[in-house]
Amino acid sequence: MAEKILSFEEYYTKANAPKVEETAKETEEVAEETTEETEEVEESEEETETVSEMLKKCYESACKEACAYENDDYPEHTLEEYLKENASLCAALGAETLEKAHAEVREGEMTKEIFEAACNEMKEAFIKKIDEVKEAWSAK
Repeated sequence: MAEKILSFEEYYTKANAPKVEETAKETEEVAEETTEETEEVEESEEETETVSEMLKKCYESACKEACAYENDDYPEHTLEEYLKENASLCAALGAETLEKAHAEVREGEMTKEIFEAACNEMKEAFIKKIDEVKEAWSAK
């Protein structure tokens, strides 16, 4: 019988699912480390990591995960499919960020027009950057 083809989320969950016992132990360790780190941060004036720095690290991890996705046993799991799913995830997170940030910094509800306009601007920015990258890559 053929094995079920996993969705992106199912694959990620299966590939990264820790054992329950290890999770409980790690949770206790993380709680202790967090308390220690919080005290250290309060005492020292460390620079906070910017979102762009965090995203760079995130995308380095995504590259590794994309390679693992491509190299698993499922022929449907391709690099291109992984990247398409990742782009969809980024779009969803961008829209969610828009909603949450708007609620925090602006008075009144966000209208449908404001939401759609902002989403269209994000889409155009993404398309513009992809076009620039394609052009630069072609010029190599």
